Amino acid sequence: MEASLIPLSTRPKRIRMPHIHWKVVAYMRSLRETYPGIGKEKIKPLLDAYCEKEGLKTISISSIGNTMKRHHLFFHTTQKVYHDPSSGWAHRKTTEKRTKVKHSPKPKEFGYVISDTIGRITDGIKDYFYNAMEIKSRFALTLHYKRLSRKTMQEFSEQFQMIYPGEIHTWQTDNGSENLGDFHKYLKKDGILYPRCPKDQCLH
Repeated sequence: MEASLIPLSTRPKRIRMPHIHWKVVAYMRSLRETYPGIGKEKIKPLLDAYCEKEGLKTISISSIGNTMKRHHLFFHTTQKVYHDPSSGWAHRKTTEKRTKVKHSPKPKEFGYVISDTIGRITDGIKDYFYNAMEIKSRFALTLHYKRLSRKTMQEFSEQFQMIYPGEIHTWQTDNGSENLGDFHKYLKKDGILYPRCPKDQCLH
């Protein structure tokens, strides 16, 4: 009685298999081998023309897709990829990854500087205040600039290093555009480490 409550499979015991002429499969195979990326929509008009020429019965787009799966008509191209040395991709610049600081730095030695810029708009005029502080000594400097750029950031860094009484070994910033490119190269040239800390600036 309990067994009768369990639903039995309604799948037919004899499944009707589509009858597709072997020439159709062979033609599809040759197309897929020659053009591995060709899809069933593009195969359809070519196959129709072939079937009409050979006097064969054509098949639908969905049947073409099923035939490709059933006969495993999938091939990978082995063609060489042409590399154009004058292309934009070949000349694109790779961005050097910077060390990311996850927590507020607590250096044991002097010379670790953190910096940031603050923008302020007054009567429609935008001003920028460049800030830097040596963490251990709390030595700080703030200068006013009319522009936010890598050049002004470098000038500010040079001014800070001129008046700071010690050697600077690390200059930490966020990922602002003024802190990248030429300014990064300037610090690297002087042997100054350049970590980033976008979410944990002590000046905020």
